[in-house]
Amino acid sequence: MKQILQDLKRGDIIVEQVPVPLVRPGYMLIRTGNSLISAGTERMLLEFGRANILDKARQQPEKVRQVLDKLRTGGIAPTMRAVRAKLEKPIPLGYSNAGVVVEAGAGVTAYQVGDRVVSNGQHAECVCVPENLCARIPAGVHYEAASFTVVAAIALQGMVVMGLGLIGLLALQLLRANGCQVLGVDPESRPGDARARLPTLMRLRRWPDARRCRGARRAAAVARSALLNDRAALVGV
Repeated sequence: MKQILQDLKRGDIIVEQVPVPLVRPGYMLIRTGNSLISAGTERMLLEFGRANILDKARQQPEKVRQVLDKLRTGGIAPTMRAVRAKLEKPIPLGYSNAGVVVEAGAGVTAYQVGDRVVSNGQHAECVCVPENLCARIPAGVHYEAASFTVVAAIALQGMVVMGLGLIGLLALQLLRANGCQVLGVDPESRPGDARARLPTLMRLRRWPDARRCRGARRAAAVARSALLNDRAALVGV
């Protein structure tokens, strides 16, 4: 089968022929119908892969600490081999997949072959995912729409919408669908993008304007911290 991988050393995106995953107990093999590209997350990984070794270290200080600990305990040569092996191992991309179950492992009880499901599977023709990380797709919902489920679930984890990228815009729409009045903050000042997708957005420039917005009280403490200057865009729905 084909799978999309990233070469961490050079940052290249590659399509590889890899074996179909073996189905383990509690897992399901899913044939992909649609796999969503999360532009922000995957662009970040792409930029990380293309960065030089110093920039990679700056972006992941916790990994630098691990390398230093290994240097102290294992020496220079084993540590360099471990770092080189890590960078040379391609990583799979993608985490929002929709498809159909083609095989269910031992112990799987909630799903059966032929069920359409969403999961956190990667960009691949087939993915193997634990039963508890899947959800059934309702009848009439196409794979393309269903593949937004995982990023939408991530959006629901936050109380305040900070940033109006893909997940931020999904959070705004989900909250609006539940009858909420929403405040969204985007320090990059790009409300035009949001307005194109959500026609009822109202742009607010200053914090006093936000405080007058009905329903803003609960979000005030978090929203205020993001308003670093007048260029920050505060959007209320």
